[in-house]
Amino acid sequence: MNIIFTVCTFFIYLIFVIGYVTQINGRSKCFSEIYEKACNEEESNVYCIKDHKKKSSVYTFKHILKLLLEKKKSDNDKIGFVENSCGEINNFMTYGTFYEKVCSFSHSLDTYGGKGIEARKYDEDKNNGMFKLLGLYGSNSINWLVTDMGCMMSGVTTIVMHSKFSIDLIVDILKRTQLEWLCIDLDLVEGLLCHIKELPHLKKLIILDTLVKYKKKGINEEESDDEKKYEGLRKDSNNKKNNKNNKDNKNNKGNKNNKDNEKNHHHHNNNNSINNKKNKTEREGEGGKNALHEFSNLEKDVSSGSFEYDKEKLEKLNVLKEKAKEFGISIIEFDNMTKGIKKTNMKIQNEDPDFITSIVYTSGTSGQPKGVMLSNKNFHSTVAPLCDHNVIKNMKPKTHFSYLPVSHVFERVLVYMAVILGIKINISSKDISCFSKDLYNSDVEVLAGVPKVFTRIYTNIMTEINNLPVLKKSLVKNILSLRKHFNNGSFGKFIEKCTNISSRIKGNVNPKMQMLLNGGGKLSSKIADELCVLLNVDYIQGYGLTESTGALFVQDGLGCNTENVGGPISSSTRYKLISWEKYKANDLCPKGELFVKSDSMFSGYFLEREYTKNAFTDDGYFKTGDVFQINEDGSLTFLDRSKGLVKLSQGEYIETDMLNNLYSVILFVNFCVAYGDDSMDGPLAIISVDKSLLFKCLKEDNMLEGTGVNEKNYSEKLIDEILNQSIYVDYVKGKMMEVYKKTNLNRYNIINDIYLTSKTWDMNNYLTPTLKIRRFNVFKDFSFYIDQVKKKYEDKLKGSSTDSKSSVKSGGKKEEKENKKNDIGENKVKSEVKNEVKNEVKSEVKNEVKSEVKNEVKNEVKSEVKSEVKNEVKNEVKSEVKSEVKSEVKSEVKSEVKNEVKSEVKSEEKNEKKAKERLTKSKISKPEQRNVLKCEQNNAVCNFPTNKKIVKETNLKQLRVPNVPELQVNA
Repeated sequence: MNIIFTVCTFFIYLIFVIGYVTQINGRSKCFSEIYEKACNEEESNVYCIKDHKKKSSVYTFKHILKLLLEKKKSDNDKIGFVENSCGEINNFMTYGTFYEKVCSFSHSLDTYGGKGIEARKYDEDKNNGMFKLLGLYGSNSINWLVTDMGCMMSGVTTIVMHSKFSIDLIVDILKRTQLEWLCIDLDLVEGLLCHIKELPHLKKLIILDTLVKYKKKGINEEESDDEKKYEGLRKDSNNKKNNKNNKDNKNNKGNKNNKDNEKNHHHHNNNNSINNKKNKTEREGEGGKNALHEFSNLEKDVSSGSFEYDKEKLEKLNVLKEKAKEFGISIIEFDNMTKGIKKTNMKIQNEDPDFITSIVYTSGTSGQPKGVMLSNKNFHSTVAPLCDHNVIKNMKPKTHFSYLPVSHVFERVLVYMAVILGIKINISSKDISCFSKDLYNSDVEVLAGVPKVFTRIYTNIMTEINNLPVLKKSLVKNILSLRKHFNNGSFGKFIEKCTNISSRIKGNVNPKMQMLLNGGGKLSSKIADELCVLLNVDYIQGYGLTESTGALFVQDGLGCNTENVGGPISSSTRYKLISWEKYKANDLCPKGELFVKSDSMFSGYFLEREYTKNAFTDDGYFKTGDVFQINEDGSLTFLDRSKGLVKLSQGEYIETDMLNNLYSVILFVNFCVAYGDDSMDGPLAIISVDKSLLFKCLKEDNMLEGTGVNEKNYSEKLIDEILNQSIYVDYVKGKMMEVYKKTNLNRYNIINDIYLTSKTWDMNNYLTPTLKIRRFNVFKDFSFYIDQVKKKYEDKLKGSSTDSKSSVKSGGKKEEKENKKNDIGENKVKSEVKNEVKNEVKSEVKNEVKSEVKNEVKNEVKSEVKSEVKNEVKNEVKSEVKSEVKSEVKSEVKSEVKNEVKSEVKSEEKNEKKAKERLTKSKISKPEQRNVLKCEQNNAVCNFPTNKKIVKETNLKQLRVPNVPELQVNA
């Protein structure tokens, strides 16, 4: 039986594999051809798209709004735009109504207040220096798109700013551009008004929010025809939710119940599909004014009873209007820009291919964001070829899910393409927490995204798989691994048909999804391959910049892989590689920095002549700063980023050279080498420190207590192993944060992972003769730390499940395979064990040193406290004794003086008696006695009168006792 099963499997394998190989061979093609030969050894040949001469005649310039007008005529009553709010449809619009709003808004821009937006003179060559500017600062919405295309029609240049920009950056842009008109989300107005004194030019704020919402009817209230049509769209999303819930219930019940549920579920779905078809026919079959209600006029909507005002938004708007009046700012509701105006035959005011129709401010990496000037020709050169791309022709998508910020050129170009092709645009909620619900209900066939989004989807799926019971998880992983082994080809898809594992996973994400389109950065090949298997979808990717108006190179969906970015999409694109560091442009497969010239390439940076000049070569090629390899089939493979420009997993750029210079200003830092790539959420840094200066700083900041480091041993103690303990790492990170806070850089420039080294850096290892850093040498020698940090992000990506690597034991073949893997990874295991032992020893030594230091500190503190207490006691005893002695001496002196005074008084009385007796005898005056008394009383400062009668009456209390000034003597 086993033999028969093996033979059958072998034949099935041959059939599918041969078919798959044949299919792949048939898909092989050439993406580009040589346009001209290289001029020197430092440059590669110049390449262009295959058959560029034939294709150049196909894409003649035509304004995007003219292409939209053609679509409006054919799909006037077709629903083109839908806004969502946490899985619920919140707003919708047909192409006909959308075009009417664009024309009406354009008319208001020309005539508002009698003069509309006035042109201003700027120090810029483009548009002859004259620009009519309107700012766009808000989230994705139908009104955002109406504003954008209304400006195109009026010849108004939009200043596009990302809704995630900080208010400080927005204020800086508004000041530099002297902007008067700004379209803004209601939630962002309050923050802007806090800085309104810094913006003397700003006069008008147009609120992009829709101020009405759908009104739910009571049980007994009848719905109008318009409400029924609106409900048709809502039922579509509700039916999907019910289907999803039924699937969940189906998985949770027993087999018997499953069969019953399946029947009921099938019957329910059939009824729903019939109702949906009926609703769809009603929606698309009726024409004219009654086709759809939509949010075309606020007063009409509210008066009809179908909709009601959003009271919360209105209250907030009224408060902000009053506040804005104080500063002379007018706040205008968006509906007032189109209210009562029906303009359908507006003329495009400026169709010049070189006219600057939009200025997009990039997120910026070194200082303030720069305004990228994009012309009518730039947009046409990108959008027109994409509309004719093989993927679009083969997939024929019906829905585009708009969740990436439309302020990014990548999403904006996709929206233009969808409008021109008549693809419904499903706009996601502003609340990012509703992303999963909106994605599930979107019906999108080709999901466009950036690496961060696809990484998050992958993480969520793997977390769910890791939470399955052990046996089920093992089975799922083994099947997925088997499919991945066969590159998800025909045999892999045969396995999927038998197991339906990917269909169940995709059923919880988006059942209709067929392809992933990655842009804005390179997605990890591993994640891309696994997502294709997990969701049973195809995968393509491309490459482009804001400066290139989006996509420059895109895979064509034939024979694609996760390594290259395909070939050029425009017949006007010319590109070459210039040798850079270790990459050589004259190799068999040329490698070097990519230089591009194309009609889709931007016209320059607004009001930044110097930046514009430095961005291009003398012969007109733009320096991308990215290092590529040109493959044999003409496709490009991304290798590196020159000039230290790195894109992180979020799609945010950081400039490592700038970070190196920034943090090298710290006193004890000799060199700083930052590193990052698109698998990391933030940069890391290898930092060379000066031991003596580091010790000095630690000492000044009182950070040496408990470290055992002092002036005698710091040169021996401060080695790499000790330097990378948390106390030193945290101290250095704190100093780096102090430097960072003095800049205006975004948070992605914060370095959270650092490795400190005190080893000597010289020309023998990491420095050039001109003292520049050989970063490749640094990355090579410190790869162990880089790998450690990257593993941290990889583990974070996989989720917190600790048993994700566990597997169920199987047959002998599998065990042999595992043994081989173990043999191959023996060195890796050794290094891991070595690190573990090293960490254990570190912790033990740390504890021992900690206890020793603790005892030393105890003894030192004890002796210090003892001496301090002794001194304190001495002082206290001294003061007490002093006071006691003083009181005793006082009392003794007092008694002695008292006795002396008494004896003196007695003697004086005796003398007086004798004197009296003499006087009575002689009866004459005796002046001598008076003179004696004067002499005796000189010390008491008393002048006795000559009359003896007065002398007798002298009060002894007035006498002063010599040498005892505080003592008073009583008579």
